[in-house]
Amino acid sequence: MNFLYPAMSEERLPAICEKLATAFALSMFHTIHRSEYLETARSAQGPFEISVTEYAGSVSSEQAAQIGSPDHWNLAWRAAAGLRFNYQVAIARGAVTRNQQRSIARRLRSVFTEIKLHGDPIAA
Repeated sequence: MNFLYPAMSEERLPAICEKLATAFALSMFHTIHRSEYLETARSAQGPFEISVTEYAGSVSSEQAAQIGSPDHWNLAWRAAAGLRFNYQVAIARGAVTRNQQRSIARRLRSVFTEIKLHGDPIAA
């Protein structure tokens, strides 16, 4: 299963990666992509993988369309999810139970100031 969440924090990517590694008992995160628009780091432990992307500045969906691969999709996703979110968290793992989903949500909420998880109420 793959999960993708918008998140917010005032902390920089290295601090977020350290907190995620601790919360999920993962190995050290490694940068897999860096550009003027974003930076992505990833860590994997067996079938469980987390990628976290920190965005630099705001790019509208129209501007994102003008930017080529590989940044275009991530920037367009952020514009759609909400520019106030400066992180994207991607989790790839096998099937999860409801209790495992709650445990993942609790750990993510301990790392980020705000994170929009599946099933969270939509603000009016």
